[in-house]
Amino acid sequence: MQADLRLISTQAPVAPHALHAELKRQGLAVMGECSLHTAAHPGQAIEFDRFDGELILAATCRCANEACCEVPAEDLVCLLHPDDPDLQHAAADPTAIEAMPGLADMRFVVCGQSFKQHLVGRGFAHALADAPSFEPEGMGAVPALGDDERSLFLFEVVPPIDRQRFARGLEAVEQALALRVLDPQRWDFLFATPGLPRVVLGHGLTPTSLEDLSPLAAWQAWQRASLVLRLGPPDTNPHSSMGVAAPNAVFVLAGSNSDVDTRQTPITPAPPGVIHCDLTREAIVDALGRAGALLSADRSPHDQAAPAGIAQVQASSLQAMAAQLAAGR
Repeated sequence: MQADLRLISTQAPVAPHALHAELKRQGLAVMGECSLHTAAHPGQAIEFDRFDGELILAATCRCANEACCEVPAEDLVCLLHPDDPDLQHAAADPTAIEAMPGLADMRFVVCGQSFKQHLVGRGFAHALADAPSFEPEGMGAVPALGDDERSLFLFEVVPPIDRQRFARGLEAVEQALALRVLDPQRWDFLFATPGLPRVVLGHGLTPTSLEDLSPLAAWQAWQRASLVLRLGPPDTNPHSSMGVAAPNAVFVLAGSNSDVDTRQTPITPAPPGVIHCDLTREAIVDALGRAGALLSADRSPHDQAAPAGIAQVQASSLQAMAAQLAAGR
């Protein structure tokens, strides 16, 4: 664009060499001047002059909502990505983002076609109907998770992290592999167990840790998961992370109802593709077997139609997106 670049951070300072390396990796380069601005203290407002015709890309919904009071709509673009905390909340409750009135008429750009499909499926089709998406270089593939011929098993321990729950689930996974309830030739394993020990499963299978993935790669891994084992205490919402999984995934929710007195509290029937079980090794193995039967019963994980209101188009690179943003003003 032959433009100057100003990067304004309200968090940690941005290292110039790191910014240069990342731009180069994306096929971008600063042709004009580059200036970096950082608040003296986290959360402190930064005052800066705005130039006529300056294009402002807000990296979170909250930043965009604050900027729209002072910046003309044609000069402002909101970037939507899986690591935005407001969007993470909005994935479970769409009213959270709709409550931000300034976002109603804003232009959007979405990081990742699969994330755009998810947002459209959650009710944001009108806002994102014309929003372009891009796939950053180096983040399009999920690392160390095998090939497309294998399925992905995701093991999640819901915070607060409990080592005893983790150990119980791990025992169940090991037994399911030993009994061939889980075929080691079919499954790759991803563990969402922050702060807990790394392990090697039977048959030499080494799970990938969700902590080792970038936010976009973690999102893509969630989207690829066919079977999710989720261990949570009885007072947590058993469906809170289901909105980010692939729509055809089967969930085994262990421990969700273990301490509920069914004589006093009626349990809502589980939707198709969701299996509740007690937090015991035998119950989890049995539930995994039933989940495997569901997945084998004429399910087509890769043939799901895109949500209504979104066209299946090739996502742009970030390099092409920069030119598109300028041309669309």
